[in-house]
Amino acid sequence: MFTFVAQPAGIAWDFHLYYTAGQLPASQLYQLDEQEKAEQRLWEQHLQQFREFNFSPFLKPAYYRLVLAPLASLPFWSAYGTWVLLQLAAFVFATALLARRYGFNPAYFILLPICPYFVRAMGWGQDTGIVFLLLVLGLDLLLRRRDGLAGATLALGLVKWNVMLFLPVVLLLHKRWKALAAFSAVAATEVGLSLWIAGFGGVSDYLAALRHPVADFLGPEMPSLRGILLAAGFPDGLIIAAIAASGGALLPLLRRLPFDRAFAIGVALSAFLSYHTMIYDLLFLFVAVLVFRLHHGSAWVASLTVLLLSPIPQYLGRLAGPWIVGASAALFLLALLASLPKNAWTAAPDGASA
Repeated sequence: MFTFVAQPAGIAWDFHLYYTAGQLPASQLYQLDEQEKAEQRLWEQHLQQFREFNFSPFLKPAYYRLVLAPLASLPFWSAYGTWVLLQLAAFVFATALLARRYGFNPAYFILLPICPYFVRAMGWGQDTGIVFLLLVLGLDLLLRRRDGLAGATLALGLVKWNVMLFLPVVLLLHKRWKALAAFSAVAATEVGLSLWIAGFGGVSDYLAALRHPVADFLGPEMPSLRGILLAAGFPDGLIIAAIAASGGALLPLLRRLPFDRAFAIGVALSAFLSYHTMIYDLLFLFVAVLVFRLHHGSAWVASLTVLLLSPIPQYLGRLAGPWIVGASAALFLLALLASLPKNAWTAAPDGASA
């Protein structure tokens, strides 16, 4: 957090959009002009001394407002402090839960406080910690065969749907029907709640907001396959085809792997192959780091893991371009896939769900 002491411009960089979403009337939730006015007022009252104004659109599902409205009833800095402590506690608890099963390299105590994905997720006031916990709880419940509760827990994480894309596919490939049914039922309930909160007019506003350039202004800077290809000048249509082909090519592997490993790779692929990935979303690759025990792997895999979690790609990205961060994530994923035993690519899938 020393980054924010030295350069406080990043404090609550994203939190203001959650806070204003909790204060706006439901009918105006996805009206970008109303969002911008509310964020402008908030900036003038609380953030002007730290940075210039930046408009960040709120594009989360409307049911999220059930959490954000009570939070926004608090004074701004009290709400921000409460939110950050909640995210931090959730991430620590989730990491402890994974470490109990897979182990934890003490070196991460050094890496995490300087890991840009961790620092920005917490300092910016993102919701990464809570969604990380929901993913880990879902995995833990699935491994204990409490599939119904697991599916429902995972569906609560759909507020960050871009890191969930492959998980229903993993459930389907491993025939976890009860988990998939619970996931689908809760997801449908969330859609219904969102329609009830925002109304059909809100749906129209939401679709218009998604098409607005402000919703995708960071496209070439995204630390993902799409960001890398946009920076290289590829058209969006070809990029979507490349994302679909990459995901489809790995489906047989997700079916053959043991369930926990398929789940971890599914989370990592969701973050890297998503159409919309932000810098803090790379923190979800930490699930794969622990599940695959990469600190016990070969020296080159461990080295690429350290590179991924270090600030080095960020510093290099300032010199050569933001695509460097996405390239470090790509190298990590390639190292992870290359470290798998050969039978993971060729063996019959029987017993993969064990």
